[in-house]
Amino acid sequence: MYILEFSNSAKYVLKVKNINEYGSLLREAERLKWAHKTIPTPKVIGYQVENGKEYLVMTYIAGSTSEEYQQKEGQKSLGYILGEGLRTIHNVPINHCDFTDLLSDKLIDMVKMNMNERESEVRVAIYNIFPNLTMEQLIDFLE
Repeated sequence: MYILEFSNSAKYVLKVKNINEYGSLLREAERLKWAHKTIPTPKVIGYQVENGKEYLVMTYIAGSTSEEYQQKEGQKSLGYILGEGLRTIHNVPINHCDFTDLLSDKLIDMVKMNMNERESEVRVAIYNIFPNLTMEQLIDFLE
């Protein structure tokens, strides 16, 4: 991720990732466009694929990351600020949302994909969280 600043003081954020990496900047752009109608989000300026990479340009929003946040006297705690943000997101009406990635069958598909692509990591995670279940039993449980 890069912050681009132009001579007219306009700032933009450029995100770049390889197409073969997990996740999609196109999907991120689509969701940002949808969310931008109801909550403060960066405005998507453009998306492009070129030479095996995805590029997403969006407006810059001033602030700091949670890692950088330093609470000053009289300011809200980071936990309070994050809670306010989550409340705002949870109050967004989703009756006109086209994104169904969190349907149970899609989540199970994601788990299966992780099991196939990162089997040893998944086995360790399953053992740590569900020590009495095999991967097959976990899938049966989820289904």
